[in-house]
Amino acid sequence: MVACTLSDLPDIPPVATELPCDPEEIERIGNRFGSWTDVNGKQQFHGGIDFCPYEGKTATFYAIADGTVATVNTDTKLGLDGDKGAINYRIEIAISKHVKVDYHFEVGVDEITRKPITLEEVKANILVKKGQTVKAGDQIGIIPYYEGGSHVHFSVHDEKYGGETPEMPSPLSYFEPSVAEKLKAMDVLWEN
Repeated sequence: MVACTLSDLPDIPPVATELPCDPEEIERIGNRFGSWTDVNGKQQFHGGIDFCPYEGKTATFYAIADGTVATVNTDTKLGLDGDKGAINYRIEIAISKHVKVDYHFEVGVDEITRKPITLEEVKANILVKKGQTVKAGDQIGIIPYYEGGSHVHFSVHDEKYGGETPEMPSPLSYFEPSVAEKLKAMDVLWEN
């Protein structure tokens, strides 16, 4: 494991050259990036792309560009079933001094037992350590299917937008064009 500091990173993020996951391991894309109006007429915004593993399977996630693991959080208490005790976890990879790629693994609770995965399982699912240098295409984590809503919320955060806001650019804008097209094709292929 090679470690470096965030100050060693470039000012401008590199172009992402790898998909965040293997399309063969993803059953569908859940929520997509962008704004929409819900059934109550209220404006909503989703700042990422949700990748859902196949029932009974596990999906692997990868670094989309070279960078440094900035965050490893083994229990975010956020997201799918977070209010029901789910142990959801996060990996953030800094690809420049101001841009981080965020993978929020939202496992949820088992649809039969209604129990979350254990902390030991979470630690086994995280394949990187904080401070570790990663290359585009390196495995960083896995998500098991636990229920129909299990997914990885994938987003790219630039500090200048202050988080997931309607002003932020689509995650697709950070990818090399041919890779962005492959990512868009995943949405069409698994759209329900």
